[in-house]
Amino acid sequence: MVGDYQARLARLPGLDLVPVEWLHLTVQGIGFADEVGAGDVERIVAAVRPRCATLAPLRLTLGPAVLMEEGVWLRVAPPAAVRQVRAAVRSGIAEVWGAARVPEAAGGFTPHVSLAYSGTEGSDEPYAAALAGAAPRSATVELAAIQAISLGRDGRRYRWETIATVPLGTGAIRGNPARPPRGN
Repeated sequence: MVGDYQARLARLPGLDLVPVEWLHLTVQGIGFADEVGAGDVERIVAAVRPRCATLAPLRLTLGPAVLMEEGVWLRVAPPAAVRQVRAAVRSGIAEVWGAARVPEAAGGFTPHVSLAYSGTEGSDEPYAAALAGAAPRSATVELAAIQAISLGRDGRRYRWETIATVPLGTGAIRGNPARPPRGN
């Protein structure tokens, strides 16, 4: 699905396609690496862990692709399930730093996976036409863990190093108890 969408977008100028290995669903930022000490990150991860343990792994639907001001996104559904994970992370941050220091506003979060980032200004017509020519597609993924990462953007591409992995629950995936959780 990603390959099909990106093939339509690759021939258009002004987009930085996200390589498949760097596709991600951002849940919550903590802060800039040079502003957040390793000890704080460890305490936040420790506070988030028990909160995420109470949440069942998620079955999410990605797609179809939509054109946004920042680039091209895959919709993520159900958004309420991702917001629940985000709330657990925000609660862990608040435990360590206090509610007033939790970065990013609680509202206005739209779960998505970026397929391409916009690197230019101009008409969105060619991008909208490319997406309109594609049959709407979606894929199902299983989210069994979240990761604390150290994120950088070099050469117009996001890259990261995983600091910690926090599993979601120990129960079955919602909607299909027979399948074990996979992925992250």
